[in-house]
Amino acid sequence: MPRRRPASVRSATQAVDLDTPFDRLTAVASAMFDAPHAMISVIDGDRTLFRGNLGLGVGEMPRDMTLSNYMVAQG
Repeated sequence: MPRRRPASVRSATQAVDLDTPFDRLTAVASAMFDAPHAMISVIDGDRTLFRGNLGLGVGEMPRDMTLSNYMVAQG
């Protein structure tokens, strides 16, 4: 599968402190949907970073092991 990395993702992972705003968003999503797990994932090359991770217990995974990989491949 092709490894596309849009400029917006490159910019976000390099220039912005993602943890605080994403932590807030995942906490709100978890509360709104009464879900024990919530996360926002950011694709960075061959890995998927979990920002604002609530309940997963890991900060990143290889990209090919995540649902994000298939979503990007579908366009």
